[in-house]
Amino acid sequence: MAMATLAAAALAGALAASLAGAAWAQGDGGMGEARALFARGEYPAAIAIYDSLLGESPRDPEILRLKGIAESNSGRHRESLVSFYTILQDNPNDAVALAGAGVGFGNLGEYAESRDYFARALEVDPESVVYGNYARFVDGVISKYPYRATEKPDFEAASQRPSRVPAWTTDVALWWASGKIGNDEFLGAISHLVSEGVIVVHGSGDAPRGERIPGEETLAEWVKGNVTVASLAQAVRDMISGGLVDGPQESAEEKAARDRDDLLLFKNYITRIISNVDKEKRYIEYPNPSGDVIKKFLRDYVKWNFDEEAARAATNFPDPEIDVRAVGATTIRYSMFINDQPSGLPLNHVETLGDSMDYWEAQTLEYAERDARIMFSVTRAKHEANVWVTWVVRDLGEGVLGHAHVGKGIVEVALGDYACDGSFQLYDVATVQKIMTHELGHSVGLLHSDNESSVMYPTLKPAYAYCLL
Repeated sequence: MAMATLAAAALAGALAASLAGAAWAQGDGGMGEARALFARGEYPAAIAIYDSLLGESPRDPEILRLKGIAESNSGRHRESLVSFYTILQDNPNDAVALAGAGVGFGNLGEYAESRDYFARALEVDPESVVYGNYARFVDGVISKYPYRATEKPDFEAASQRPSRVPAWTTDVALWWASGKIGNDEFLGAISHLVSEGVIVVHGSGDAPRGERIPGEETLAEWVKGNVTVASLAQAVRDMISGGLVDGPQESAEEKAARDRDDLLLFKNYITRIISNVDKEKRYIEYPNPSGDVIKKFLRDYVKWNFDEEAARAATNFPDPEIDVRAVGATTIRYSMFINDQPSGLPLNHVETLGDSMDYWEAQTLEYAERDARIMFSVTRAKHEANVWVTWVVRDLGEGVLGHAHVGKGIVEVALGDYACDGSFQLYDVATVQKIMTHELGHSVGLLHSDNESSVMYPTLKPAYAYCLL
Protein backbone atom coordinates (compact mmCIF):
# COMPACT_ATOMS: atom_id res chain seq x y z
CA MET A 1 0.00 0.00 0.00
CA ALA A 2 1.39 3.37 -0.93
CA MET A 3 1.97 5.87 1.83
CA ALA A 4 -0.56 7.94 0.01
CA THR A 5 -0.74 11.35 1.54
CA LEU A 6 2.69 11.43 2.99
CA ALA A 7 1.72 13.17 0.31
CA ALA A 8 1.22 15.93 -2.13
CA ALA A 9 -0.59 18.17 0.32
CA ALA A 10 2.11 17.87 2.96
CA LEU A 11 5.00 18.39 0.57
CA ALA A 12 3.35 21.21 -1.33
CA GLY A 13 2.48 22.83 1.97
CA ALA A 14 6.07 22.57 3.16
CA LEU A 15 7.35 24.18 -0.01
CA ALA A 16 4.70 26.89 0.04
CA ALA A 17 5.50 27.72 3.64
CA SER A 18 9.20 27.94 2.85
CA LEU A 19 8.80 30.17 -0.16
CA ALA A 20 6.02 32.40 1.10
CA GLY A 21 7.96 34.01 3.93
CA ALA A 22 7.30 37.51 2.65
CA ALA A 23 3.60 36.78 2.10
CA TRP A 24 3.77 37.63 -1.59
CA ALA A 25 0.76 36.82 -3.74
CA GLN A 26 0.20 36.44 -7.45
CA GLY A 27 0.24 39.77 -9.25
CA ASP A 28 3.02 40.98 -6.96
CA GLY A 29 5.39 42.26 -9.60
CA GLY A 30 6.65 38.82 -10.58
CA MET A 31 7.45 37.23 -7.21
CA GLY A 32 4.74 34.62 -7.61
CA GLU A 33 6.09 33.62 -11.01
CA ALA A 34 9.64 33.52 -9.67
CA ARG A 35 8.49 31.35 -6.77
CA ALA A 36 6.89 28.87 -9.17
CA LEU A 37 10.02 28.74 -11.34
CA PHE A 38 12.19 28.29 -8.23
CA ALA A 39 10.03 25.38 -7.02
CA ARG A 40 10.44 23.63 -10.39
CA GLY A 41 14.20 24.11 -10.34
CA GLU A 42 14.12 26.55 -13.26
CA TYR A 43 16.71 28.73 -11.59
CA PRO A 44 18.00 30.94 -14.46
CA ALA A 45 14.48 32.20 -15.19
CA ALA A 46 13.79 32.73 -11.48
CA ILE A 47 17.09 34.60 -11.03
CA ALA A 48 16.22 36.94 -13.91
CA ILE A 49 13.01 37.93 -12.10
CA TYR A 50 14.82 38.31 -8.77
CA ASP A 51 17.32 40.64 -10.45
CA SER A 52 14.47 42.72 -11.82
CA LEU A 53 12.84 42.95 -8.38
CA LEU A 54 16.16 43.85 -6.77
CA GLY A 55 16.40 46.77 -9.16
CA GLU A 56 13.57 48.31 -7.15
CA SER A 57 14.53 46.88 -3.73
CA PRO A 58 18.26 46.14 -4.01
CA ARG A 59 18.74 44.97 -0.42
CA ASP A 60 15.52 43.02 0.18
CA PRO A 61 16.76 40.08 2.28
CA GLU A 62 14.01 37.65 1.26
CA ILE A 63 14.64 38.14 -2.44
CA LEU A 64 18.40 37.94 -1.90
CA ARG A 65 18.02 34.68 0.06
CA LEU A 66 16.03 33.00 -2.69
CA LYS A 67 18.34 34.39 -5.37
CA GLY A 68 21.40 33.18 -3.46
CA ILE A 69 19.96 29.67 -3.09
CA ALA A 70 18.96 29.58 -6.78
CA GLU A 71 22.47 30.69 -7.76
CA SER A 72 24.05 28.09 -5.49
CA ASN A 73 21.84 25.29 -6.81
CA SER A 74 22.71 26.22 -10.40
CA GLY A 75 26.48 26.26 -9.75
CA ARG A 76 26.91 30.05 -9.73
CA HIS A 77 28.87 30.04 -6.50
CA ARG A 78 30.55 33.44 -6.86
CA GLU A 79 27.21 35.16 -7.46
CA SER A 80 25.59 33.20 -4.63
CA LEU A 81 28.26 34.36 -2.18
CA VAL A 82 27.73 37.99 -3.21
CA SER A 83 23.96 37.67 -2.63
CA PHE A 84 24.41 36.20 0.84
CA TYR A 85 27.16 38.66 1.77
CA THR A 86 24.91 41.58 0.81
CA ILE A 87 22.36 40.32 3.34
CA LEU A 88 25.05 40.03 6.01
CA GLN A 89 26.14 43.63 5.49
CA ASP A 90 22.75 44.70 6.87
CA ASN A 91 22.14 41.79 9.24
CA PRO A 92 25.26 39.90 10.38
CA ASN A 93 23.05 37.40 12.24
CA ASP A 94 20.94 36.20 9.31
CA ALA A 95 21.33 32.44 9.81
CA VAL A 96 20.32 31.43 6.27
CA ALA A 97 22.77 33.92 4.74
CA LEU A 98 25.54 32.72 7.07
CA ALA A 99 24.92 29.09 6.15
CA GLY A 100 24.55 30.02 2.47
CA ALA A 101 27.95 31.71 2.57
CA GLY A 102 29.34 28.61 4.27
CA VAL A 103 28.00 26.46 1.44
CA GLY A 104 29.42 28.89 -1.12
CA PHE A 105 32.93 28.88 0.32
CA GLY A 106 32.75 25.09 0.62
CA ASN A 107 31.76 24.82 -3.04
CA LEU A 108 34.87 26.85 -3.90
CA GLY A 109 37.08 24.66 -1.72
CA GLU A 110 37.84 27.35 0.88
CA TYR A 111 36.90 25.12 3.81
CA ALA A 112 38.29 27.09 6.77
CA GLU A 113 36.23 30.11 5.76
CA SER A 114 33.26 27.82 5.18
CA ARG A 115 33.63 26.40 8.69
CA ASP A 116 33.67 29.90 10.20
CA TYR A 117 30.37 30.79 8.56
CA PHE A 118 28.70 27.55 9.66
CA ALA A 119 29.95 28.17 13.21
CA ARG A 120 28.37 31.63 13.13
CA ALA A 121 25.11 30.16 11.80
CA LEU A 122 25.08 27.68 14.69
CA GLU A 123 25.61 30.52 17.16
CA VAL A 124 22.40 32.06 15.83
CA ASP A 125 20.49 28.76 15.66
CA PRO A 126 22.32 26.12 17.72
CA GLU A 127 19.50 23.57 17.32
CA SER A 128 19.65 23.49 13.51
CA VAL A 129 20.20 19.98 12.17
CA VAL A 130 21.08 21.41 8.76
CA TYR A 131 23.82 23.75 10.02
CA GLY A 132 25.21 20.99 12.23
CA ASN A 133 25.39 18.58 9.28
CA TYR A 134 27.29 21.14 7.23
CA ALA A 135 29.69 21.96 10.08
CA ARG A 136 30.53 18.28 10.59
CA PHE A 137 31.05 17.85 6.86
CA VAL A 138 33.55 20.71 6.67
CA ASP A 139 35.45 19.47 9.72
CA GLY A 140 35.76 16.08 8.05
CA VAL A 141 36.99 17.52 4.76
CA ILE A 142 39.62 19.68 6.45
CA SER A 143 40.94 16.66 8.35
CA LYS A 144 41.13 14.60 5.12
CA TYR A 145 42.45 17.23 2.73
CA PRO A 146 44.77 19.79 4.37
CA TYR A 147 45.25 22.88 2.24
CA ARG A 148 46.63 26.41 2.39
CA ALA A 149 43.82 28.89 3.03
CA THR A 150 43.61 32.01 0.89
CA GLU A 151 44.70 35.09 2.83
CA LYS A 152 41.62 36.95 3.98
CA PRO A 153 41.54 40.76 3.75
CA ASP A 154 40.92 42.85 6.86
CA PHE A 155 37.37 43.92 6.02
CA GLU A 156 36.93 45.91 9.22
CA ALA A 157 40.08 47.96 8.79
CA ALA A 158 39.44 48.56 5.10
CA SER A 159 35.93 49.88 5.72
CA GLN A 160 36.81 52.23 8.57
CA ARG A 161 37.23 55.95 8.33
CA PRO A 162 40.66 57.09 9.59
CA SER A 163 40.83 57.49 13.36
CA ARG A 164 40.85 61.09 14.44
CA VAL A 165 41.37 62.65 17.88
CA PRO A 166 42.20 66.37 17.51
CA ALA A 167 44.84 67.57 19.97
CA TRP A 168 42.59 70.27 21.39
CA THR A 169 40.07 67.65 22.61
CA THR A 170 42.57 66.61 25.26
CA ASP A 171 41.63 69.84 27.08
CA VAL A 172 38.27 68.24 27.95
CA ALA A 173 40.10 65.43 29.75
CA LEU A 174 42.35 67.95 31.53
CA TRP A 175 39.34 69.94 32.78
CA TRP A 176 37.72 66.76 34.10
CA ALA A 177 40.93 65.41 35.70
CA SER A 178 41.53 68.76 37.45
CA GLY A 179 37.94 68.91 38.73
CA LYS A 180 36.83 71.86 36.58
CA ILE A 181 33.95 69.78 35.15
CA GLY A 182 32.06 66.86 36.66
CA ASN A 183 31.51 63.33 35.40
CA ASP A 184 28.23 64.07 33.62
CA GLU A 185 29.68 67.08 31.83
CA PHE A 186 32.75 65.12 30.79
CA LEU A 187 30.74 62.19 29.41
CA GLY A 188 28.33 64.58 27.74
CA ALA A 189 31.18 66.42 26.05
CA ILE A 190 32.82 63.20 24.85
CA SER A 191 29.45 61.87 23.59
CA HIS A 192 28.91 65.09 21.64
CA LEU A 193 32.37 65.00 20.10
CA VAL A 194 31.89 61.35 19.05
CA SER A 195 28.37 61.83 17.67
CA GLU A 196 29.48 64.87 15.65
CA GLY A 197 32.42 62.95 14.20
CA VAL A 198 35.01 65.22 15.79
CA ILE A 199 36.49 62.24 17.62
CA VAL A 200 36.65 59.05 15.53
CA VAL A 201 38.08 55.88 17.09
CA HIS A 202 38.13 52.27 15.91
CA GLY A 203 38.58 48.95 17.59
CA SER A 204 37.12 47.79 20.86
CA GLY A 205 37.98 48.86 24.36
CA ASP A 206 39.12 46.59 27.15
CA ALA A 207 36.96 47.89 29.99
CA PRO A 208 33.80 45.96 30.86
CA ARG A 209 30.65 47.72 32.00
CA GLY A 210 30.95 49.26 35.45
CA GLU A 211 34.75 49.43 35.53
CA ARG A 212 36.50 52.76 36.23
CA ILE A 213 37.28 54.65 33.02
CA PRO A 214 39.99 55.68 32.48
CA GLY A 215 42.06 53.17 34.42
CA GLU A 216 44.05 54.07 37.53
CA GLU A 217 47.38 54.57 35.74
CA THR A 218 45.89 56.73 33.00
CA LEU A 219 43.94 58.79 35.52
CA ALA A 220 47.10 59.39 37.55
CA GLU A 221 48.84 60.75 34.45
CA TRP A 222 45.85 62.93 33.56
CA VAL A 223 45.82 64.42 37.05
CA LYS A 224 49.45 65.38 36.47
CA GLY A 225 48.37 67.14 33.29
CA ASN A 226 49.77 64.46 30.97
CA VAL A 227 46.80 63.86 28.65
CA THR A 228 47.97 62.41 25.33
CA VAL A 229 45.93 61.86 22.19
CA ALA A 230 46.61 58.11 22.44
CA SER A 231 45.43 57.87 26.05
CA LEU A 232 42.26 59.84 25.29
CA ALA A 233 41.54 57.65 22.24
CA GLN A 234 41.85 54.50 24.36
CA ALA A 235 39.66 56.01 27.07
CA VAL A 236 36.97 56.80 24.48
CA ARG A 237 37.13 53.21 23.18
CA ASP A 238 36.68 51.98 26.75
CA MET A 239 33.77 54.37 27.32
CA ILE A 240 32.02 53.05 24.20
CA SER A 241 32.62 49.37 25.02
CA GLY A 242 31.63 50.00 28.65
CA GLY A 243 28.34 51.58 27.62
CA LEU A 244 29.13 55.04 29.01
CA VAL A 245 29.20 56.68 25.58
CA ASP A 246 27.27 55.76 22.45
CA GLY A 247 29.36 54.73 19.47
CA PRO A 248 29.52 56.90 16.36
CA GLN A 249 26.41 57.04 14.21
CA GLU A 250 26.82 56.38 10.51
CA SER A 251 24.74 58.23 7.94
CA ALA A 252 22.90 56.31 5.22
CA GLU A 253 25.26 57.74 2.63
CA GLU A 254 28.32 56.72 4.63
CA LYS A 255 26.99 53.18 5.10
CA ALA A 256 26.17 52.86 1.39
CA ALA A 257 29.69 53.95 0.46
CA ARG A 258 31.23 51.61 3.02
CA ASP A 259 29.07 48.71 1.79
CA ARG A 260 30.17 49.30 -1.81
CA ASP A 261 33.85 49.30 -0.85
CA ASP A 262 33.33 46.29 1.40
CA LEU A 263 31.55 44.31 -1.32
CA LEU A 264 34.27 45.10 -3.85
CA LEU A 265 36.87 43.81 -1.39
CA PHE A 266 34.78 40.67 -0.88
CA LYS A 267 34.49 40.06 -4.64
CA ASN A 268 38.26 40.43 -5.01
CA TYR A 269 38.70 37.92 -2.19
CA ILE A 270 36.51 35.41 -4.05
CA THR A 271 38.52 35.99 -7.23
CA ARG A 272 41.75 35.18 -5.37
CA ILE A 273 40.20 32.03 -3.93
CA ILE A 274 39.15 30.80 -7.37
CA SER A 275 42.60 31.58 -8.75
CA ASN A 276 44.36 29.76 -5.90
CA VAL A 277 42.13 26.70 -6.19
CA ASP A 278 42.86 26.52 -9.91
CA LYS A 279 46.62 26.92 -9.44
CA GLU A 280 46.76 24.37 -6.64
CA LYS A 281 44.39 21.97 -8.41
CA ARG A 282 42.72 21.80 -5.02
CA TYR A 283 40.37 18.85 -4.47
CA ILE A 284 36.81 20.03 -3.88
CA GLU A 285 34.21 17.99 -2.06
CA TYR A 286 30.88 19.80 -2.16
CA PRO A 287 29.21 20.50 1.20
CA ASN A 288 25.75 19.31 0.10
CA PRO A 289 26.00 15.66 -1.00
CA SER A 290 22.40 15.50 -2.24
CA GLY A 291 23.29 16.26 -5.85
CA ASP A 292 26.03 13.63 -6.03
CA VAL A 293 23.75 11.02 -4.45
CA ILE A 294 21.00 11.49 -7.03
CA LYS A 295 23.51 11.42 -9.92
CA LYS A 296 25.13 8.19 -8.73
CA PHE A 297 21.74 6.68 -7.98
CA LEU A 298 20.35 7.33 -11.45
CA ARG A 299 23.56 5.98 -12.96
CA ASP A 300 22.95 2.61 -11.24
CA TYR A 301 19.16 2.81 -11.24
CA VAL A 302 18.51 -0.93 -11.52
CA LYS A 303 20.63 -1.72 -8.47
CA TRP A 304 18.32 0.12 -6.09
CA ASN A 305 14.96 -0.26 -7.85
CA PHE A 306 13.20 -3.60 -7.88
CA ASP A 307 10.79 -2.69 -10.66
CA GLU A 308 10.20 -6.23 -11.92
CA GLU A 309 9.91 -7.64 -8.42
CA ALA A 310 7.58 -4.83 -7.40
CA ALA A 311 5.36 -5.59 -10.38
CA ARG A 312 4.85 -9.09 -8.99
CA ALA A 313 3.64 -7.44 -5.77
CA ALA A 314 3.63 -9.89 -2.86
CA THR A 315 2.60 -13.03 -4.76
CA ASN A 316 6.04 -14.66 -4.92
CA PHE A 317 7.33 -13.76 -1.48
CA PRO A 318 7.36 -16.52 1.15
CA ASP A 319 4.97 -16.08 4.03
CA PRO A 320 6.39 -15.11 7.42
CA GLU A 321 6.78 -17.89 9.96
CA ILE A 322 3.92 -17.85 12.46
CA ASP A 323 4.37 -19.68 15.76
CA VAL A 324 1.07 -20.04 17.62
CA ARG A 325 2.64 -22.34 20.20
CA ALA A 326 4.34 -19.49 22.00
CA VAL A 327 2.96 -18.89 25.48
CA GLY A 328 0.99 -15.68 25.88
CA ALA A 329 1.40 -14.32 22.35
CA THR A 330 1.79 -15.55 18.80
CA THR A 331 5.27 -14.97 17.39
CA ILE A 332 5.52 -13.81 13.77
CA ARG A 333 9.03 -14.09 12.34
CA TYR A 334 10.04 -12.00 9.34
CA SER A 335 13.21 -12.56 7.35
CA MET A 336 14.43 -9.31 5.80
CA PHE A 337 16.73 -8.58 2.87
CA ILE A 338 18.28 -5.09 3.10
CA ASN A 339 19.55 -3.49 -0.08
CA ASP A 340 22.74 -1.43 -0.07
CA GLN A 341 22.50 2.29 0.58
CA PRO A 342 23.00 4.48 -2.51
CA SER A 343 26.67 5.39 -2.92
CA GLY A 344 27.75 8.76 -1.61
CA LEU A 345 25.03 8.85 1.03
CA PRO A 346 26.61 10.47 4.11
CA LEU A 347 23.84 9.55 6.56
CA ASN A 348 23.70 6.07 8.09
CA HIS A 349 20.20 4.72 7.54
CA VAL A 350 21.10 1.11 8.31
CA GLU A 351 21.12 2.10 11.98
CA THR A 352 17.84 3.89 11.32
CA LEU A 353 16.36 0.63 10.04
CA GLY A 354 17.59 -1.14 13.15
CA ASP A 355 15.76 1.38 15.32
CA SER A 356 12.58 0.86 13.27
CA MET A 357 12.80 -2.92 13.69
CA ASP A 358 13.33 -2.48 17.43
CA TYR A 359 10.21 -0.31 17.56
CA TRP A 360 7.96 -2.97 16.04
CA GLU A 361 9.52 -5.82 18.01
CA ALA A 362 8.59 -3.92 21.19
CA GLN A 363 4.91 -3.61 20.17
CA THR A 364 2.09 -5.99 21.00
CA LEU A 365 -0.12 -6.52 17.94
CA GLU A 366 -3.10 -8.79 17.26
CA TYR A 367 -3.25 -11.92 15.10
CA ALA A 368 -6.19 -14.36 14.94
CA GLU A 369 -7.69 -12.83 18.10
CA ARG A 370 -4.46 -13.36 20.04
CA ASP A 371 -1.70 -11.02 21.08
CA ALA A 372 1.18 -11.18 18.63
CA ARG A 373 4.82 -10.14 18.71
CA ILE A 374 7.02 -9.44 15.70
CA MET A 375 10.58 -10.70 15.33
CA PHE A 376 12.93 -9.68 12.51
CA SER A 377 16.05 -11.38 11.20
CA VAL A 378 18.29 -10.25 8.35
CA THR A 379 19.29 -12.41 5.39
CA ARG A 380 21.46 -11.80 2.32
CA ALA A 381 19.43 -14.32 0.28
CA LYS A 382 16.54 -12.61 -1.49
CA HIS A 383 14.61 -15.86 -2.00
CA GLU A 384 14.45 -16.42 1.78
CA ALA A 385 13.15 -12.97 2.62
CA ASN A 386 9.54 -12.05 3.35
CA VAL A 387 10.45 -8.38 3.16
CA TRP A 388 12.89 -6.59 0.87
CA VAL A 389 13.97 -3.13 2.00
CA THR A 390 15.43 -0.71 -0.51
CA TRP A 391 16.47 2.91 -0.07
CA VAL A 392 15.42 4.97 -3.07
CA VAL A 393 15.81 8.55 -4.21
CA ARG A 394 13.49 8.39 -7.21
CA ASP A 395 10.05 9.99 -7.35
CA LEU A 396 7.78 7.27 -5.97
CA GLY A 397 4.75 9.29 -6.98
CA GLU A 398 3.41 12.77 -6.38
CA GLY A 399 4.13 13.43 -2.74
CA VAL A 400 4.72 9.76 -1.83
CA LEU A 401 7.54 9.25 0.66
CA GLY A 402 7.43 5.47 0.84
CA HIS A 403 5.82 2.32 -0.49
CA ALA A 404 5.17 -1.11 0.96
CA HIS A 405 2.91 -4.10 0.36
CA VAL A 406 0.72 -5.17 3.26
CA GLY A 407 1.94 -8.30 5.01
CA LYS A 408 5.10 -9.00 2.98
CA GLY A 409 6.94 -7.83 -0.11
CA ILE A 410 9.03 -4.82 -1.06
CA VAL A 411 9.48 -1.83 1.22
CA GLU A 412 10.70 1.28 -0.59
CA VAL A 413 11.75 4.35 1.36
CA ALA A 414 12.54 7.64 -0.36
CA LEU A 415 15.62 9.34 1.06
CA GLY A 416 14.86 12.78 -0.37
CA ASP A 417 12.77 14.84 -2.77
CA TYR A 418 12.63 18.05 -4.80
CA ALA A 419 10.03 19.86 -2.68
CA CYS A 420 12.27 22.01 -0.48
CA ASP A 421 14.00 24.28 -3.00
CA GLY A 422 13.48 22.77 -6.44
CA SER A 423 16.66 20.66 -6.36
CA PHE A 424 17.00 17.16 -4.95
CA GLN A 425 17.53 17.36 -1.19
CA LEU A 426 18.16 14.48 1.20
CA TYR A 427 15.89 14.05 4.22
CA ASP A 428 17.38 14.14 7.68
CA VAL A 429 17.82 10.94 9.68
CA ALA A 430 14.75 11.51 11.86
CA THR A 431 12.47 11.84 8.82
CA VAL A 432 13.82 8.67 7.19
CA GLN A 433 13.31 6.79 10.44
CA LYS A 434 9.68 7.90 10.61
CA ILE A 435 9.09 6.82 7.00
CA MET A 436 10.85 3.51 7.51
CA THR A 437 8.94 2.72 10.70
CA HIS A 438 5.66 3.51 8.95
CA GLU A 439 6.50 1.34 5.93
CA LEU A 440 7.63 -1.57 8.10
CA GLY A 441 4.24 -1.26 9.77
CA HIS A 442 2.64 -1.93 6.39
CA SER A 443 4.99 -4.85 5.76
CA VAL A 444 3.78 -6.57 8.95
CA GLY A 445 0.16 -6.10 7.95
CA LEU A 446 -0.93 -2.75 9.40
CA LEU A 447 -3.09 -0.24 7.54
CA HIS A 448 -3.24 3.52 7.97
CA SER A 449 -4.54 5.04 11.18
CA ASP A 450 -6.71 8.12 11.69
CA ASN A 451 -4.86 8.86 14.93
CA GLU A 452 -2.45 11.73 14.24
CA SER A 453 -0.09 10.53 16.99
CA SER A 454 0.16 7.04 15.48
CA VAL A 455 3.20 6.01 13.47
CA MET A 456 0.70 4.69 10.90
CA TYR A 457 -0.89 8.10 10.36
CA PRO A 458 -0.58 8.67 6.59
CA THR A 459 0.87 12.20 6.45
CA LEU A 460 4.27 13.57 7.39
CA LYS A 461 6.03 16.88 6.82
CA PRO A 462 9.61 15.90 6.01
CA ALA A 463 12.66 17.68 7.36
CA TYR A 464 15.80 17.99 5.28
CA ALA A 465 19.46 17.34 6.03
CA TYR A 466 20.99 20.11 3.90
CA CYS A 467 18.27 22.37 2.48
CA LEU A 468 18.66 26.00 3.60
CA LEU A 469 14.97 26.88 3.42
